[in-house]
Formats: sequence, structure tokens, C-alpha cells
Amino acid sequence: MLNVVNRFLRILNQFLLVSADNAASPLGRYELNSEARPDDARPISVTVLAWLFIAVGVIAFVRNFPSILHLEKDSFLIEFVELVGLTAGIFMLRRQNWARWLAIVWMAFHVAVAAFFRVQGLLVHILIFAGITVLLLRSDSAAYFRRTRSDTR
Repeated sequence: MLNVVNRFLRILNQFLLVSADNAASPLGRYELNSEARPDDARPISVTVLAWLFIAVGVIAFVRNFPSILHLEKDSFLIEFVELVGLTAGIFMLRRQNWARWLAIVWMAFHVAVAAFFRVQGLLVHILIFAGITVLLLRSDSAAYFRRTRSDTR
């Protein structure tokens, strides 16, 4: 079992690499000072958000998976929504601009769903949505997603 997990992690690591220069790590190269960061480096805010979307997508999918086995109402829709968040995170790491917008829409969907429940949950979702939107629409994030992978090699 451990071999399967290690092999999966190696394949995932290769899949998430942005460029050959970043071969040591799927996270890429970073400097906290944006002027010192190489042009092809992913902004740390994008990396953190992408991995957060991946983690939330995987954890929620695994947590809700038993409902599919019991054929509970809306279980397939819930799992689909979790996979959308996971997809957004993976492809943000791969510098796909559509994934950035998918992440924003995914979070907006959660705000809309939260509107049907307690006000506190809605306020929390609105704050998270605002933070994610600001981070993904900042100039450094926008510039990162504007560059294509071939521009960085």
C-alpha cells in the first residue's frame, strides 16, 4: 500500500510542475519580495489557495463519499461540487487562467448555498469569498496566469 501511495505522489508531483526549472518541488521557487521573485515563479498566494482548494476538495470528497454508497439524496451533486473545487486547485497550480475563475465561481456558489442557512455561515462564506477573490485578482496573480507555460521556458 505504501508503494502505491509513493507512486501516486511522484506522479502527482510531476503533473503539478510548472516548468523544468522547478523540478525540485511542485511548489516552485519563491521569494517573499515580489521584485526578487523570478518571472516564472508562482505567487505564494496562488500556491496557498490552490493547495487549499485541493485539500478541501479531497477531504470533502472522502468525507461525503459514503453518502454515494447509500444513494442519499443529492450525494452525486455534492461530490461533483467537491471535484470542481479540486479541479480548480490542481489547474491553478498548472497556470490555467480558467481555473482561477472556476475557483471564484465555486466559492460564489458556496456563498449562494450558505444564504439558505444561518446568517453566521453566510457572513463567513462572504468573507472567505472576498479574500479569495482579492488574492486571485491581484496584479501579481493576474500576471502569473496571463503568462503561458511556453513563455516561461
